[in-house]
Amino acid sequence: QSLYPEATDHLEPEETGFAILIVPTSLVTLATSETVHINMSVKASQGCSTVDSIELSTQTLASKLDKPQNPGTKFLVDILAVFSVGVQEIVKISSDLGNLAEFEKVLEECGLEKSVNRFGYHCWKKEHMLFGSAIIYKRKSPQELSARLYALNYSTLGLVVKLLQKSKLPCDTKISLFKS
Repeated sequence: QSLYPEATDHLEPEETGFAILIVPTSLVTLATSETVHINMSVKASQGCSTVDSIELSTQTLASKLDKPQNPGTKFLVDILAVFSVGVQEIVKISSDLGNLAEFEKVLEECGLEKSVNRFGYHCWKKEHMLFGSAIIYKRKSPQELSARLYALNYSTLGLVVKLLQKSKLPCDTKISLFKS
């Protein structure tokens, strides 16, 4: 099971999509009514389109979210938030002479935690230097894996890569941008 957030305009019948609504602060602070109405258009594969109206309370939009009760749901909400406002890169991590069997241990030593639903590793601790970063990877062989790195900005993403380069991975480990 894989989770790779990405922007798309097409979903297969068995796929699930999530919409992220980014509401400008000015819309909430300058709103003259207690509610905001948003019209949403959903296009179906048969060419039909439905328009739904969402009514949101300005009080709800201005308040902090309650923490989801299910830790797996919290991870999903957090990774989608980083995906929508942050940066991401796909990298290839490989070693010719060694293997990447200790990759998970290295991620934990860098300060990343395993997600409860086993999608990848992340750091949501605000006091940690890697706050807002996540790695979701897929092993291709004992010597190679591809990983999607998510972070709030390129400085943090670069720091994740630098920590991996300085870690206890095999000395010939290469981390390179994936070229599609």
